[in-house]
Amino acid sequence: MLLKRLAFLPCVLAVGFASSARQTSTTVTQDPQAIAVLQRSISTMGSSLPSDSVATGSVQTVAGSQASLGTIQILTKGSAESLVQMTMPDATRTTIYANGQANELVGATVTISTLELAVTSQAPYFPIPLFAAMLSDPDYSFEYVALESSNGVSLHHIRTWDSYATQPGLQSLSSLSTRDIWIDANSSLPQRISYVSRPARGAVAGTTVDVFLSNYQNSSGVLYPSSIQKSLNGTPWASISIQSVSFNTGLSDSSFPIQ
Repeated sequence: MLLKRLAFLPCVLAVGFASSARQTSTTVTQDPQAIAVLQRSISTMGSSLPSDSVATGSVQTVAGSQASLGTIQILTKGSAESLVQMTMPDATRTTIYANGQANELVGATVTISTLELAVTSQAPYFPIPLFAAMLSDPDYSFEYVALESSNGVSLHHIRTWDSYATQPGLQSLSSLSTRDIWIDANSSLPQRISYVSRPARGAVAGTTVDVFLSNYQNSSGVLYPSSIQKSLNGTPWASISIQSVSFNTGLSDSSFPIQ
């Protein structure tokens, strides 16, 4: 395994992520309050981690004045594999994540993601596998930032990052693995997951990604967000509507091919 598992104002986002970079360290931080919030969120969404999940729906993307409508499929297996495939009028785009590595595909053309991109490539749309991966990794750090309010809703703000404490050769990736998570204090359901996707270390521009999750629906005893909004650098980019979800379907590792 090459690498182990891993609607606020724009100015607030900038401050938040600057703070993330300062606070991320290679010393493991185990904030009991943050861990308890994440554990409670997993328990609320489902009593256990499904062996796999398959979700399908529609997606609309916006680039400038151009809007495109297509379909989306989101697969997960365990807590360390995910695949997101968007079939749009111009091309089919796929992001595959497996055990710390990632590939990007446009049609049949494969691009192997850098380690820097891979650390945030696991799909955030179904939060249980992502949260389970973090909580099961002894190198992962958890910080309770604050109880915040947005549109009258109280939200637990949690910050997570991989310290790579047991992998000194990868510790320069630690600050790139930071994710900020907001969880509804009343329902314990995740409302937003934010991170900066960077193609390389150093003075390289990154893309701030904000994923907003809502309208959770019960499918076979598991809550899955049926409405997902994704913004890039503060600009709405994709609106996803999940229409069908299945769990424990028997997916194998071959469904998540990494080159």
